[in-house]
Amino acid sequence: RGGVAELIQCIKRSKVPIICICNDRMKSSVRSLANHCFDLRFQRPNKNSVLKRMLEIAKKEGMEVEPNALEMLIMGSSGDVRQILGLLQMWKKSSNKMTYTDAQKRKAGTGKDSVLAIDHSAAVQFMFKASQDPTKFFLRFDGFFVDYDLIPLLVQQHYPSAVQASTRMGKPHDEVLQSLSDASDAACDADIAQH
Repeated sequence: RGGVAELIQCIKRSKVPIICICNDRMKSSVRSLANHCFDLRFQRPNKNSVLKRMLEIAKKEGMEVEPNALEMLIMGSSGDVRQILGLLQMWKKSSNKMTYTDAQKRKAGTGKDSVLAIDHSAAVQFMFKASQDPTKFFLRFDGFFVDYDLIPLLVQQHYPSAVQASTRMGKPHDEVLQSLSDASDAACDADIAQH
C-alpha cells in the first residue's frame, strides 16, 4: 500500500528514466501512475515474428532447429515467448538439434493447452510426481504456467510435507531447513518482483 504514490514521487524527483511495466493497464493504481509516465503499449507478437526471433536465438546458441519444429512449440505454448525460451533451453541440455519428428515425440501431450486443462492443485501434484524421464520435464515445466501467480504459493504451502519426507529419507535436519529457507526466499523474491 502506498507504493504507487511513492513511485510517482520518485519519478518526479529522478533525473534518470524509470521504466514501469504492467500487465493490467486498467487497474486504478496503474491509471494514476500512467499520468506520470510515457504510455507505450505493446501487442503480442505474431507467430512469424516469434518464429524468426527464436530461430535467430537458437542459431546463436549453436542449435540446429527445423522451423516447423519450432512452429509447433510456438503453437503449443500459445506464443508465450518465455515458455518457448525455457523449452529451447531445456532441449539444448539434451540435444543441439531439433527436428519436427523429435519435437512431435517429445510433445506427446505437453502442449500448453493440455496442461492448462488441469486445476491448480493437480498441476502442483503433477509437477512433483511426474516421472524423472527427461521428456516429462516439459510437462512439469508447463505445469507452472497453469497460473504462475498461484502455483508458487501452492508449492510453498507444501513445504512442511517436503521437510517430513526429506528427514525420513535421512537428510540432516539443518540441511533440509536451509533448503526450505532458500526455496522460501526465492518464492518471496519472485512474488515481490512480479507485483
